[in-house]
Amino acid sequence: MIAHSPHLQHDYASRQDLLGTCLGRAPREWLSEREAHSLRSIKSSRRRNDWLAGRWLAKQLVQEHLGESRRPLGDIDICSRDEAGRGARPEIQLNGKTEPWSLSLSHSSLGVIVALSVTPGVRVGVDLVPVEPFSGSWFRTWFTSEEQLRLRDASVRDVSRTWACKEAIYKAVHSEETFMPRRFDVDLSNKDRIGCHYSGQGHLESIDVTTCDIDEQVAALCVMQTATTESTFRQPILTHPNGSDTR
Repeated sequence: MIAHSPHLQHDYASRQDLLGTCLGRAPREWLSEREAHSLRSIKSSRRRNDWLAGRWLAKQLVQEHLGESRRPLGDIDICSRDEAGRGARPEIQLNGKTEPWSLSLSHSSLGVIVALSVTPGVRVGVDLVPVEPFSGSWFRTWFTSEEQLRLRDASVRDVSRTWACKEAIYKAVHSEETFMPRRFDVDLSNKDRIGCHYSGQGHLESIDVTTCDIDEQVAALCVMQTATTESTFRQPILTHPNGSDTR
């Protein structure tokens, strides 16, 4: 599921397969010192496993980009916390040098998805959401009034798609502000292009969003172009391993 292009690579793997691989190796064999410190701070065993599965797949993707399958995974350092310990945009270091790349990852009870862009001016965001009903109170709390109207008679899948898009878009466009779901109004009604209005910033024209179905889940990929992006940028497509995609 890797999209080989100058702009983007992405990959998906089942949680069970990832844990079967990474839990079979001692953390000191493939984590950097900074990552090992982060792991020790996670008390929940489930969260530790989610974190390990995400790091393993992300490092494999970086290796794939570098074309260096023998590079020690411990040389690849991925940090998603700031100096105060708060969640932040993932940062990649290779042998202590910070790379100007954009990385995003998401995990669920079933799998992990990661996306990587090494193109200056391109940011990525991904999210993975199980296709299952949302509770009424949760729906009313986190979806805008306009989304609630559009999704009133929608399928469970489209509700899940909308939520996945909200998360993916936030990860691509945020400037370290806290995620506030109701600030993002996602519109799936246009079959050719998923639209999003971001409160305070208007309609986001500099993003492209695609979704696909994976193992009874919806995955969403958002790619944001900044002012420095080359004009030759082409919209990437998020593809399922069998090649299917949904705009």
